[in-house]
This record gives sequence, C-alpha cells and structure tokens, in this order.
Amino acid sequence: MRFLILWTLLAAIVASWSSEDIELFQLQTDLVKLYGSDATFYKFFELPKGEKSTFEQISKQFKKLSKKYHPDKARGISKKKANKRFEMLNLVANVLKTDRKERYDYFLQNGFPKYSTSSAGWIYARFKPGLIFTLLVLLLFINVSHYVGTIIQRNQDRKRINSLIEEVKLVAGSQAPNGELDLTQQRKVRVERLEKTFLSRIDGVFLCDDEDPDYLEKITSDDILNPTWRDILLVRWFACVWNRLFKSVYFIDLSPPALPKKHDPLDLEEKKAKKKKKPTGEKKVLPNGKVIYSKKRN
Repeated sequence: MRFLILWTLLAAIVASWSSEDIELFQLQTDLVKLYGSDATFYKFFELPKGEKSTFEQISKQFKKLSKKYHPDKARGISKKKANKRFEMLNLVANVLKTDRKERYDYFLQNGFPKYSTSSAGWIYARFKPGLIFTLLVLLLFINVSHYVGTIIQRNQDRKRINSLIEEVKLVAGSQAPNGELDLTQQRKVRVERLEKTFLSRIDGVFLCDDEDPDYLEKITSDDILNPTWRDILLVRWFACVWNRLFKSVYFIDLSPPALPKKHDPLDLEEKKAKKKKKPTGEKKVLPNGKVIYSKKRN
C-alpha cells in the first residue's frame, strides 16, 4: 500500500514537468558533464553578473561567443566537440534570451532534479541514510522519547497523589464540626474507588491497614523523583551488560538514591505509650495458670 502511494506521488511529480522543463534539465546535465558540477548557463556565457544579467548583455555576449566558438574557428579541439559546443551555445541562448530564463533561475536556486532510470523520469534526489545512521537516529529517538515520557508520567503521578490528598482532606474537613482539623481531631476517610482507608491529620494524610490498626503510611508525592541520566534506556542497557561482563572490574550502580527515612512523631509517641514496662519482683504462677509478680521486699 505504501509503495503504491509512493509510486503515485512520484508519477504525479514526473508528470508535472513540462517538455520545456525537461529540456532545461537535460541541457544543464550535459553542461555539467562537459564543464564540471558547478557549471551554469551564466558561467558558460561568461556573464559575471549571473542571474542579474540583462537581455541586452546576454545578446551581446552571445554574438561574441558565436564568433569565438564557431566550428570553423575552433583550435585545439576536435570538430565533433566544436560542433557540440556551438550547438549548446545556441540552445543556452534560446533559454537566456527568452522568458524561459526565469524558469531556469528558479531551478538554479532550488536545485535541478536528476534523471532516474528506475522511475524513468526526472525526480529530485533524496537523502538516503545508511543503516548505521538510521539505527543511531532511531536509538536517539527512542531514548529521548522514553526520557520525556518518564518525566510526563512522574508528573502525572504527582498530580494524582496530590489530588488524592486534597480529596481526603476535603472529606475529612467536611466531617469535622468546625471544618478544620487539628492534632486532636483525626478522622478516617474511606475512598471506595480505591477500596482504601486513609487517616487525615493536620500533619498529613496516611494510608491505613484495616487488618493492622498500628499500620500508618504517609501519602506524599515527594518520593516521586525526576528521572536522571541513570534512567536513560541506553545507559541502563550498557550498565546491565557491563555489570554482567565486568562486575569484578567495575560495577555501575543503577539503584536510585536512597530517600531519608521518615519518622512520624505521633507514631513514635503512640509506640512509647503502648510500650509496656518490664515487670519486676518475684514471678509466681497461680493454680489457674495466671502469672503474677510479687513486689520486692525492702
């Protein structure tokens, strides 16, 4: 399907050239073969002003070159080459001395198409990258896309967490008598869509465990870090290969930097309050199995 579309576009481009355009292309090609890649009609006519030359200057130069390049006066070249040069002089004059000069100037500025044997027509030569260049560009594109995608994804994660925190605080605040929470007003909020229970306090929002009443995990977006050079796919792939092959020589650590351990001051206070004192005195076991400790006698 792609080949058919490409061929249709190519055919349309080829069909767009007029017979006069094709004549210009062929004449320019022949001129380049004889005088080099930088050859132009203006250089062939020895016009220093190039495209800015007037029709009068072109006509005057044509008369001069006609005498100079006439086959009967040619010296140092074969008769065949002299005839070819004189014929080309007349063909170029038919372009530069007419309105076709404007069309030639257009292709001179924008580039001439080249004849393609595969498409049997004149087409613009496109850049054809090699396999290595293509792979490098593809690899660069994949890595940049992955890196940018990671940044976007982590920003979205932060927004979702912050949105959840605001949602829990809003619901908890609406349940409070005065609409504001303080350390003495802890309220649990059930988010049904997540099937999770959260505890809202003035110092933040915490995830609760229905089975473990002592479990609290603070919900924060600070733990979501921006990607670094370690997160680039090419770096991770290279490090993975290196670590497998040369682990004994050098080890590239790809683990993210450790976050500082956070302590909840309220949780610490609760744990201290719940901590039982170690019993003292003489241990006694009653007939019913209950263990008691007698006070030490002074």
